[in-house]
Amino acid sequence: MAIFGNLDELPFPDVIGMLGRRSGHLNITTTAAVTLHIDDGHLLALYLGPQAIHDAGRVREVILELTRAERGSFEFKRIQPNDLVQHHHLALNKLLLSITAVLDELAHYRTMLPAPETRFQQVRDAPEDLDASLKDFLDAAAPSLLLGASAAELAPRQGLHLERAQLYLYKLRALGLLTPVRAYPARPTAQRKADRPTVTPPAPPSTVLEPSEPRGLIGRLLAALHLRRKVA
Repeated sequence: MAIFGNLDELPFPDVIGMLGRRSGHLNITTTAAVTLHIDDGHLLALYLGPQAIHDAGRVREVILELTRAERGSFEFKRIQPNDLVQHHHLALNKLLLSITAVLDELAHYRTMLPAPETRFQQVRDAPEDLDASLKDFLDAAAPSLLLGASAAELAPRQGLHLERAQLYLYKLRALGLLTPVRAYPARPTAQRKADRPTVTPPAPPSTVLEPSEPRGLIGRLLAALHLRRKVA
């Protein structure tokens, strides 16, 4: 019997907790279709659409996205363990615990993260004792950082959430390994228009108004007096 529901009512971590040690396929649809092969509380395989994700780091990023998802649907179908595909053997409770730590760290640094478009260049080699996750990110980003690269560019290339890429760049800059190149794409300088002489339009020719014929009783009297003077 299938188990199904919506992520806005039952978030992904709660879905995993509900499934416990069941074996089967967990199909989740958010902005993309994700299928997890799980058995006895472990993630054996993860598919993003039809593509299997073999890299463990990329698997964690997909799980991070699922944990943050507020909308979507899920459906779980029981499958015998022997019929499941196995590329990994990751304990789901430990995986979710590490994701929680990442989310807490992002919440702490969010106001300090560089803008997604800020470009960085590498100016120093990484020390031997550099954190493993930072080293992996830096090694993968090194070719792009020669000329300058931003979190918005590096995140999709490395299969990272945008804020994760921003956080890595922030930490590497704090260690003095990177320096910002520019914050935003340069805007073209607007060309100034040549001043044009202001032409004052000629004043319209003045119109001499002839006195109009007075109207009413007083007007008729004045007109009569004027006529009498001419006759006299």
